[in-house]
Formats: sequence, structure tokens, C-alpha cells
Amino acid sequence: MSLHELTQEHRNFAERYHNYVYGFLRWKGLRADDFYDIVIPGYLTAVQLYCDRAELRENYAFSTIAWNQMSFKLKDYFRWQSRPMRKAVTISLEAMSYNDGGLTGYEAISSPDHLLEELDAKLLWEEINGLLSKKQIELIRMRADGYTLREIAINKHCKQKDIEAIFADIQESIPDSCLA
Repeated sequence: MSLHELTQEHRNFAERYHNYVYGFLRWKGLRADDFYDIVIPGYLTAVQLYCDRAELRENYAFSTIAWNQMSFKLKDYFRWQSRPMRKAVTISLEAMSYNDGGLTGYEAISSPDHLLEELDAKLLWEEINGLLSKKQIELIRMRADGYTLREIAINKHCKQKDIEAIFADIQESIPDSCLA
């Protein structure tokens, strides 16, 4: 049964036996400050059931109905608290230090990481690689390895002016977005 608006009869009855709520909490060893809001819907459901159903009044004491309804609400609460997603460990990013470098977890996550920089470089290289010929890529690799334009020309058996022209073509074929 779901709660509906209490009639004046319900309110008077609930007020008269309200001490059952505190007795229930004491019996269970629970603090009223922490659990009153959890069990009170069960108590009010018991009030409505007991006042609205004559067969309950004839066969049971109100305390039995109230005790059962408050127990149901308490069990529902503890079942809800023990759900798997409620067992997750919470870690403060402010308190956690990263790699003993003095950074908090938050600072470590928000600052650029060398792995991210490496990934960006690889993605950029793949994008550039799709725009260039094998010969152009080979010349870029030689330049990255520290060869001068003159040394590349000697190694490839061509003029330095030809190598400079190839690098100019490379710069023109790579979009500005890749070079920024």
C-alpha cells in the first residue's frame, strides 16, 4: 500500500501512538536523528492500514502492524545501502598524491601527461603520413635523426637545392592545423 493524504482520523491516531516510532528505534539500537525519516513512512502506512481496514483492527494490535511496517522500511533502506554501486571506494583527488612528485591527483589529471603528448604526436604523424610520399617521409625521418639538408643531399645523391624544394613541397602539402 502506498501512502495517501492522511485524514483527520489518521492524524489523531498517528499522534496518539507516535511514541511507537521512538520505541522501535530504541529496541533496534538506532539513533532517532539518523533513522527517524527512514521508518516514519512505515509507521504512517501502518496508521492508514489500521484505521482503514476493520479486519486488521479485529485480528492484530496496532503495535504489531506498526512494527512490521517500520521493519519493512528499515530493511528496504539497508538493502538499498548495500547495493553494489554503493560499495564503491571514494578517493579524494585533492588528498591523493601522484607519483611522489608533490602533485595532487587533481593536478596530475588536469596537467598534460607525457603519454598524452606521445599519443598526440603519433596521431599527428599518422595524419601527416597519409599526405606524403614514401620519399618525403624518408627525408623527414633523416631530418628528425639530425641530418642537415646538405648531408641528406649527399646521402641521396642529389643537389641540396632539390632537397630544399622537397621540404618546401612538404610544408605546402601539410595543413596549417598540423603545424600549429
